[in-house]
Amino acid sequence: VADDAGGAFAACPERSQMGATVWDQTCRTSVFRRAGGRAVIRVKYIAEEQFVITLSYDNQMRIFDSKGGQLFYSLENPYGCPFSCIGWDQRHQQVLLADKGGCFFVWDLQSENIVLERRIFQEPVIALAYRESQDEVTLSSSSCIEFWRIDRDTNYNVIPDGHSGLVIAIKAGTGRGVPWGPAALVRCGGLALGGRGLCRLRGAGR
Repeated sequence: VADDAGGAFAACPERSQMGATVWDQTCRTSVFRRAGGRAVIRVKYIAEEQFVITLSYDNQMRIFDSKGGQLFYSLENPYGCPFSCIGWDQRHQQVLLADKGGCFFVWDLQSENIVLERRIFQEPVIALAYRESQDEVTLSSSSCIEFWRIDRDTNYNVIPDGHSGLVIAIKAGTGRGVPWGPAALVRCGGLALGGRGLCRLRGAGR
């Protein structure tokens, strides 16, 4: 549960007793006072890691220990607007984020860095769903829904300042001043950061 003062609270759920629903008074409530400098937008509990992830209107994503309320990590949106949606990739230990500016981010827990970012819409992202088995992300705005696959193939070289659109031809060279060879494959659809990118599968709008 989150509130407008930037706090988040966690406690045991209700349990059934003789056909009646009662609050479990034996369970300790955890309080995360620093969940946000302003109102909290989203809260997500990651049971496998015992994390609580919060998004707030101070443009921050924060990750807390669900037991003691200790702040583990925080990330400020580099574009100066609030994050709006959270996803979690257990296999790769990454937080998937979207914001009110229409951007999508992948934040890596181990490196504590954004390893992928892309503007998907020109309006806020209002929903994010992740299929870990297919590495596919569904992103929705008020007028459109799009499906993307995260490309994690690192068996190619990324050319700095490469194209963002469709590449229709490529020439490999080994001469002087040419730092790349035949392995410098550029993939169509074009975003790659640190060997990772997004491939658009399909989209639909009103």
